Amino acid sequence: MSYRTQRSVRLGIGFFKNFVLSLSLSLSLDSSRVGLITIGAASAAIFLWLLWFLLSDVTLYERSHAARVEAGAAPWRLSSMVSGKVRDSRLEVGRRVTAGEILLAIDDDGARLRVAHEEATIAGMRSRLSGLRRQLERAEVVAVLARRAASDGRRAAAARLSGANAEYDFAADAASRMQAQAQRGGIAEVDARRSRAEAERARGARDELAADALRVALDGEARIADLQAQSDRLRGEGDQLAQEITAREASLQVARIEAERFLLRAPVDGVIGETTPLSTGALIDVGMRIATIVPNRRLLIVASFDPARTLGRLRAGQQARFKLDAFPWTQFGSVPARVLRVASEPGERGLRVELEPLGGSADAIRLRHGLSGAVEVAVDSLSPFALLFRTAGLAIG
Repeated sequence: MSYRTQRSVRLGIGFFKNFVLSLSLSLSLDSSRVGLITIGAASAAIFLWLLWFLLSDVTLYERSHAARVEAGAAPWRLSSMVSGKVRDSRLEVGRRVTAGEILLAIDDDGARLRVAHEEATIAGMRSRLSGLRRQLERAEVVAVLARRAASDGRRAAAARLSGANAEYDFAADAASRMQAQAQRGGIAEVDARRSRAEAERARGARDELAADALRVALDGEARIADLQAQSDRLRGEGDQLAQEITAREASLQVARIEAERFLLRAPVDGVIGETTPLSTGALIDVGMRIATIVPNRRLLIVASFDPARTLGRLRAGQQARFKLDAFPWTQFGSVPARVLRVASEPGERGLRVELEPLGGSADAIRLRHGLSGAVEVAVDSLSPFALLFRTAGLAIG
């Protein structure tokens, strides 16, 4: 038994002896009604104290050595990717921002001019491409009409040639018959010659119509070939122009990316937590820290505990209270919280524990990112008697 324990036992025994002696003295000196009341009151007090000592519960808390309010997501620290002069600044500590909002613009005349040049060039090329596509549509319509006209022309020429062949056959047959009759003396020779001349004229007309039919067919084929060549040329120019537009769009994207480097945008919805004071015309270097954005996520209390005392005793769901350094708990109270997650391995700062604030905290305390304090987690509940024995065991061990 240690010296501290022995001393505690001796003090307890001495207290009990003194109490018994004083009680006996009181009985011997005063046996009146007042003495009996005093003895009854003292007995009742001792009885109540024993009940509290043996049956009541005392909550044990483990206190963190550090705690801090943090957003559910890590803050975004923004730095400049280029150097130059500030053209416009919208950086104000505490201002709420939305994702994609421009916070800072750096002078970028060259980059903006390249973007404008590429956009104008692409707009002109797209206009030309639209014109080529309209011409191609018209050429294809004309080609269809030309094929239809050529087909109609060939049918008309063929019909005329068929009629000429019939006239020639009739004239040739009539000339042959009249020639035979002239030889027999049935008709005059001049009539036979006239009939042969008519047959020759019919053959000439037939040959002329045959040549005309061939010319119509060749002209139609040539017209269709020209229109097809025009369509192919327009289609080729359109395809080439489309490829050039694709290449220009890639160049435009590169120019926009380069111009975007001169703009500092908010990566998430949140609040500007801190910023470097910058006015229009101020110079910025590459990598210079510009601002910190605290995301709009639910706030968490992140605490660090001594792993030797708390590892295995802290678990999710335990109740806790958060006492802030900036708000004395004797005046403002504490913020109720609940353990969400407990790290399985201690880190450099100790055992990391994440807690969520609960409703019911004092109205004067408005949690914000960065507030510091200490967390007390309720880890056990036992009677003073058991607590005394646990403390004695820890002292002996």
